[in-house]
Amino acid sequence: MSLKTNAVEWSVFAPNVAAEYGLNKHISADIDLGINAWNRPNNKKYRFMHITGELRYWTHEVFQKGFWGIHASAGSFNINKVKTLFFPFKKDYRYQGTFYNIGVGYGRRWNIDGHWDIEAEIGLGYYYALYDRYNCETCGAKLDENKKGFFGPTKVAVNLVYTLGKKEEKIKVLPAVYTPRPHKKLTPAEKYKNIEAIAEKYPFVREVGSEARRDRRLTVRFPVNNAVIKGEYMGNASSLRDILQAVQDISVDQYADLNSISITGFASPEGNEEYNRQLSKERAQALKEYILNFTSVDADIITISAEGEDWMGLRDAVAKSKMAEKNQILNIIDNTPEDLRKEKLIKLNGGQTWYKLLHTIFPWLRDACYINVWYKKK
Repeated sequence: MSLKTNAVEWSVFAPNVAAEYGLNKHISADIDLGINAWNRPNNKKYRFMHITGELRYWTHEVFQKGFWGIHASAGSFNINKVKTLFFPFKKDYRYQGTFYNIGVGYGRRWNIDGHWDIEAEIGLGYYYALYDRYNCETCGAKLDENKKGFFGPTKVAVNLVYTLGKKEEKIKVLPAVYTPRPHKKLTPAEKYKNIEAIAEKYPFVREVGSEARRDRRLTVRFPVNNAVIKGEYMGNASSLRDILQAVQDISVDQYADLNSISITGFASPEGNEEYNRQLSKERAQALKEYILNFTSVDADIITISAEGEDWMGLRDAVAKSKMAEKNQILNIIDNTPEDLRKEKLIKLNGGQTWYKLLHTIFPWLRDACYINVWYKKK
């Protein structure tokens, strides 16, 4: 989540604050409040209060680079002897009333350092105002009541942004050591000593022809309904570092080739089945893009698959747990068709068991958890 404030509103002495929350990889929701309650000298007024909500689509990923937004506002105003950008009223009268608007905006965010960002946005749309018109004098007579609709700028913002949460840990990979090929002829044991040491160190590194592993010792996890990789989330930094290090070490080995990388994405069983399958695909794709961004690996050697809801992972986790309802849960998973399991688990013990699963087991199932890096001996 991000907190922010708009420098444009502060320029007219209007305190304001906004909060934005990422809903998934590309969508976020933003709400902001602003108020100017001060009178100016010589009976000038530019008083207003507003609340604005916006739904944003980020073209890269949430909170990064450019975005399009649809926003709507409601508020009140009291304007006298002031020309404004948003309200095309004459300076000869005082105007007091309420307004509503809806608009489309485009913006961009730039990272300054760690948690801090600068964000700019401009929006255009339609206003509808209900207002009374008065003479400019102090306590001037009310002249009439009006309503007016017009097109114009609906949003102008230059925001200072602070993103909550732990600072993203930078993933550092040690440089691979290149060893010149010795002149003497090596035995197979000597030739493959290095690659076998890599495979022993990283359980997800496998020789072509061996069986793939479903090993949760290395996994990249995601927040609920999210497919954005966060290095600081649930120990991801260590997993990402190991993946990059293993790929780099294999790439420079003289007696082995990096053959392929396979990534299988999963989602926890809560939510819609079709949505979970799409989410698991996006999570696997996110890990693929991460590897491509930080290595020189060819995209063609990385394959992804989406397995959707991770019932096998749920069963393994429950079997190892100390939950009082363990046997009931395992019985449902083992003896109920997959399309009916979720409904039975939700109803179990009046929903209390499902609540426990949501908060204790499911966070560990939201991952692109099964990765295998394959090498081939020369």
